[in-house]
Amino acid sequence: MAIETQKSVHEWCKATFTRHIGVKGRAVALVEEAVELALACGVDSKAIKSVVEVPIIKESIRLFNGERKWHDREDAEEVADVLLCLYAYAEEAGYDAHKELDEKMALNRTRSKEYYANKTAEKEDWGYILPDAPQVK
Repeated sequence: MAIETQKSVHEWCKATFTRHIGVKGRAVALVEEAVELALACGVDSKAIKSVVEVPIIKESIRLFNGERKWHDREDAEEVADVLLCLYAYAEEAGYDAHKELDEKMALNRTRSKEYYANKTAEKEDWGYILPDAPQVK
């Protein structure tokens, strides 16, 4: 049985990652974690870069040509797609995603806010860009 909930994780993230604010900040953090997952299971960095770059190029062209308009709640559909992929990955890898979340959050809650602030500062030194303004939903 899961201990953590969507709300409990969000509250911890808000208190801990004060610079990853709003939906844009959370989306950037999600991309980072997805890249780290791909690297951890051995995906080549060129493949990862293409997976990030191709949708940006494709959607930019579609938006420019008027073939694409984002609709309300489209981000909600993408959240479902992310969860769908995460659950399928966890099952193929033999993990219980909820159990892994509970264990990771137990570890995270033992670490100081300074620990995470230092990690964010280090990433920014490497060129990590956080969105400037929160997007309230």
